[in-house]
Amino acid sequence: TETMRISMNRSLLSRSVLVSVATLTLGAGLLSAQPKPKSQKEVAVLQKMFSAPDADAKVAAAEDLLNNYADSDFKSYALLTEAEVYESKGDYPKTVVFAERTLEADPKQYDAMLILARQYITHVRDNDLDREEKLTKGEKYAKDAVALIQTAAKPNPSLTDDQWNTAKKQATAEADAALATAAAARKKYTEAEDLYKQAIELSGVPIPSLNVRLAATYNKDGKYDLALAELDKVKAMPNPGAAVSQVADQERAKAMQGKSGGVAKPATPAVPKP
Repeated sequence: TETMRISMNRSLLSRSVLVSVATLTLGAGLLSAQPKPKSQKEVAVLQKMFSAPDADAKVAAAEDLLNNYADSDFKSYALLTEAEVYESKGDYPKTVVFAERTLEADPKQYDAMLILARQYITHVRDNDLDREEKLTKGEKYAKDAVALIQTAAKPNPSLTDDQWNTAKKQATAEADAALATAAAARKKYTEAEDLYKQAIELSGVPIPSLNVRLAATYNKDGKYDLALAELDKVKAMPNPGAAVSQVADQERAKAMQGKSGGVAKPATPAVPKP
């Protein structure tokens, strides 16, 4: 459960700047502080990057921008695009590399911080020699992201206040979920439970993996009835997904076993052949 990726829609956050590229005229921007394409060819590459039909096409367009438009204002967004693609593919090393490069290009890129928080924290194993270092680093990225998000200006002036506030809450929920995972890894279960509940509330939309993570934490904390209640919520969701449902079933079995005193039900003996 600890390695399950939380999928949230962050398109209203920093990506809303990029969507506006399609409507930009050469050399013009919506706000003076916003990035601006410097040529019509760059506009075409940007449009290609954000309308690419698949992950590999996104990476190819991002690499085109990075290699051929070195002075582009959109460098950090191209790097972020690659980080997000590699995260979706489960490529931990490349995700970290491109998220770190994103921060080198833009130290205030909170989306990259959220990616790094997730990656470092969810890739911690009990026997890792750098376990504490990863947890601490991930927690710092999550907290730094939240601090930036709270004071961030709208990345696109066309966003309504409600849309922007929703986007900020969803991003904060991502940070809370990462911090909850770190707390659970340190066996600080009450802290983890509170953070998961806060993430669920802030997300504003059903995120079944969050409920499953909370249920898993309740199981570790011996709160089996609460775990089952969370898993019932997941079961009632329309499309939790096969992977989430599988983990939910595993956590339900753990909760039922815990309620029965930790004794698993004996397997039904096979009927002997005549």
